[in-house]
Amino acid sequence: MRPMQLVGLVLVVAMGGGFHSSKAEAATAWSAIAAGCVPVGTFGVNVAAGAVIAGGGTTVTLYCSIPRNALTGSFNHIEITYKGRGAPDVSTTSELIQMSKATGVETVMCGIRGMGSDSITTQSNICENSGLDFDNNFVYVRIVLKSGIAILQLQTIYGVSLTAV
Repeated sequence: MRPMQLVGLVLVVAMGGGFHSSKAEAATAWSAIAAGCVPVGTFGVNVAAGAVIAGGGTTVTLYCSIPRNALTGSFNHIEITYKGRGAPDVSTTSELIQMSKATGVETVMCGIRGMGSDSITTQSNICENSGLDFDNNFVYVRIVLKSGIAILQLQTIYGVSLTAV
């Protein structure tokens, strides 16, 4: 290989290390597919290939348990992967919650509301794990899907994650 070609190759390889998405670097501390979460009731709940769809004009609430041993590391973001247009009364939300073992009082640690999307998308929001106390609380994620009556307003959740970005 000629010296000039070698320098070019080294430059291309060295520069390639700087062209990557921060999403690719996110470490997942915990995640769940939507179909693995427990729905409150079954009316309007449709499950397809791991995703949960709220039927037209319905609200579906899912609970995803986070046992202490399932949380593999620290995190600073909560993510949802979903599809469905947003509107004032139509949305997909997810909240990280602690519930006191002694009193049953819920404390929302953080959350995210999808902005709406016609295609599958992932959105994230800041979510610190410094306040989690598994000794005195149950820890879980609550997902709420509120679908409209139009086909593009059906809300679909594919999964939720706690990540370190």
